[in-house]
Amino acid sequence: GDWDNPATWGGTVPLSSDSVTIPSGITVTIPSGLTVTISSGGIIWNSGTISNSGTINADHGTIVNLLGGTIDNSGTIIISWLIDNRSGGTITNSGTITVNSGGSITNSGGTITNSGSITNNDGGTIDNTFGGTITNSLGGTITSPGYFSNNGTIYNYGEFNISQSTQPIYNGGSIY
Repeated sequence: GDWDNPATWGGTVPLSSDSVTIPSGITVTIPSGLTVTISSGGIIWNSGTISNSGTINADHGTIVNLLGGTIDNSGTIIISWLIDNRSGGTITNSGTITVNSGGSITNSGGTITNSGSITNNDGGTIDNTFGGTITNSLGGTITSPGYFSNNGTIYNYGEFNISQSTQPIYNGGSIY
């Protein structure tokens, strides 16, 4: 159901500082025009599907995408804290993902497929750890003046701009 529908959550829409679980087999939709903010102390444990056409603002909050969890983004995701895409988790982006200073995407054994835009700003982090796979599809753009670490596998068919400004770049994995 829709994020802003109380019935989706058993009667009460979560607050930005709540800890919520989306179980396997459940899809929660963030419709166009809706902004969901995850603030300090807030965490989403996702084993189901988050379908985002609106805006997710991980502002000092965390999204943990677990085994079987899917984040399907055609909207906007702003990361000022953490998205942890764990083993068996999938993030599919045809929209925009922005990692701000202090924010981080950790792809620890999950899969990220991008046909949209991912921007890792100076002071942000993208960490593709062992077992993680990032595929930048035709038409996709990944831009990173922020810290970028790859110990997994990256397949690039789109535009991949890694520029070192004040942040180091590390590659101990494979890039194709």
